[in-house]
Amino acid sequence: MPEPPDLAKSAEKWTPAELYWIIKHGIKMTGMPEWGSGHKEEDLWALAAFVKRLPELSPEQYQTMEQEAGDKGQSPRAGQNH
Repeated sequence: MPEPPDLAKSAEKWTPAELYWIIKHGIKMTGMPEWGSGHKEEDLWALAAFVKRLPELSPEQYQTMEQEAGDKGQSPRAGQNH
């Protein structure tokens, strides 16, 4: 099974709408699954916005976001094995 693309490294070259499409439909033959069938539209757009911002986040900023999500009872890693 091929590795999924590293969206954090390539997010800068895609528009938010393109990232949304990739997240919703996946990329065939790459190991990048589709997420559209199990998630709300607003969640897919939020994920696209996060991926678009990911290249500029420091590890510390990411850890802070992860901690804040955990404090709210949300798992930022929920669905990773989708």
